[in-house]
Amino acid sequence: MQILMIDAPPLFRDFLKNKLTAEKITVDFAQGNRDAFTKMLSVLPNLVLVNADKYLTGIVEFMENKHSNPNTASIPTIITGPEVNSDTLMDLMHLGVTRYFTKPFHFDAFFDTIAKSFRISFSLDTTPCILETHINGNLIFIEITQGLNRDKVALLKYKLADLISINKITSPKLLLLMSGMPLCFVDGYNLELLLNSIVTAPNIQKNDIKILTKDSFTKELVDGHSEYNGIQVETSIIPILNFLADSSGASEISDLISESILAKKEERSPCIVDLRFASDEDDRRMAIKTVRKDY
Repeated sequence: MQILMIDAPPLFRDFLKNKLTAEKITVDFAQGNRDAFTKMLSVLPNLVLVNADKYLTGIVEFMENKHSNPNTASIPTIITGPEVNSDTLMDLMHLGVTRYFTKPFHFDAFFDTIAKSFRISFSLDTTPCILETHINGNLIFIEITQGLNRDKVALLKYKLADLISINKITSPKLLLLMSGMPLCFVDGYNLELLLNSIVTAPNIQKNDIKILTKDSFTKELVDGHSEYNGIQVETSIIPILNFLADSSGASEISDLISESILAKKEERSPCIVDLRFASDEDDRRMAIKTVRKDY
């Protein structure tokens, strides 16, 4: 089984390649309309994935050429890109596009569509997990509730790099909030995966990473690993108020969190994937209540 990815953003391309390779699928890459068509003719993949961010007109031309060639016409195609009008969408469907995902899209739905194209099942972590990111100036705020989902945590690495690049954050600070989520040694692998996704993000210094959690296991793991030296783990927001100096004018801690962190949501940007899955029952108001209650 073979997939051809066209014009995929580098970070997402690497993530998806790792995921698909684990499912025993060969992945090839192409850039640009002409190179993509030539590559497709040479490998005749079972599926084509196209990122249409840069030039939708070129994608339509590519699909016309693909549709007119008897060797490639039947190859299913999935496109990710910006919102398009209904006429353009219908044109693409008539040219053989199986599914068009408007970004940011839900990765589980995207991955399921790929699986259905091959008529097989792919493995996704089904651990309940709400993972959201927000930006306030140079502060990146991550909140995680319910549990640690390996696929979402792995996606976070690429999401952070995307956010930092798109928003041109040169000296990011990161606040990780994990509330009402007791962990133990069986969660160690997933917690390390989470921390590694954070510390390897561009421009983030370990001294600029703070974690708020009531969980003692998280602090024990961070303190026990030299690669996490500099990361501060606290059970209360009081010790890290200076870290949030830009918002220290708030009269109460709950106001500080709401005004500095939660008030400004992540802006719609060229980030390709949403950390929320289609299967999530996402109630963000409950997450805010939990923040105010615990801290």
